Amino acid sequence: MSYLAELEKIDIGNLTSKMIQIPSYSFLKNQEMKISGFIYEYFIEEGIECNLYEIEQGRYNVLAKIPGKGCGKSLMLVGHTDTVPPYDMNSPFEGTIREGNIY
Repeated sequence: MSYLAELEKIDIGNLTSKMIQIPSYSFLKNQEMKISGFIYEYFIEEGIECNLYEIEQGRYNVLAKIPGKGCGKSLMLVGHTDTVPPYDMNSPFEGTIREGNIY
């Protein structure tokens, strides 16, 4: 399996747009529950081994693993799902794709 070929099958813009539409900012009740659930469900649908852990009330981590084949190098990606509040932004959760950009 070519990882580059697999990556080309993913509509990164659409996936990012959907994630932007899920508020996960500080001071929001259960701030990471929806975004973590979205990521978890995405991995499940893609057949990727994963677990969802509640680390504090309303705060979740998703741990996913794609096992390698053989004795090659490993790759670990780490990110976070909480964001800053939108403050005075106009329509901060649209995630609209226009002219090759996401707004």
